[in-house]
Amino acid sequence: MKKLKYIVFLFITFLCFKSVKASNCSYEDFAKYNRAALDIKTSYEFKETKDDTGYITEYFQISAINVPDTLYIIVIGDNGTKNTLNPDSSGIVSFPSYSLGSVVNFKFEVYTSSKTSCPNEKVTELYLKKPMLNPYYSTGYCLADPDNSFCDRFVFQEVSMEDYDKFAKTTRDNKKKENEELLKEEEKDDSLNKIYIIAGVTFGVLIIGYIGYRVIKSRGQRL
Repeated sequence: MKKLKYIVFLFITFLCFKSVKASNCSYEDFAKYNRAALDIKTSYEFKETKDDTGYITEYFQISAINVPDTLYIIVIGDNGTKNTLNPDSSGIVSFPSYSLGSVVNFKFEVYTSSKTSCPNEKVTELYLKKPMLNPYYSTGYCLADPDNSFCDRFVFQEVSMEDYDKFAKTTRDNKKKENEELLKEEEKDDSLNKIYIIAGVTFGVLIIGYIGYRVIKSRGQRL
């Protein structure tokens, strides 16, 4: 019985040691690299470049800044592709993304570099969501209503044709209503102008008539 308990103890001990990940980093060093990783910021920027023939290329520049040379980054996209990137002398990691028509989620896995005493240790993860180029932002309806959130140049959710048709119909209806109200105001102004003209003419006739009456009366008195 004691021998069986001893065997079970050894088996459990083996499992426990096997589950612990070995690391060459000391606690102090790992804490230092972790603090450095807290300063890393990710971003995207839409860019356009023109070659000698005038051809324009559009893309998103994906970047991570404040990356020290003690760290490197593995970037993983939605499709599972991985790119290992080391920072330049300015502490910047960047690459272009030509996926203009789709939203992409990037995961930045931060590892210790070969310039540390414990390379290839995972420190942390960062995330960045890249928007897509809105295919409808330059349409006539959006030009007529540029402040509508539907017409943002970059969106984080794909806009369906059905949604666009609803937006276009709403825009048309609102414009029609606005034109009808404007027409009513113009007609109202025209009516007021006619009233003012008639009143002015009538007042003028009355003044002329009164003056004529006074002249005739004064002549009568002299006669």
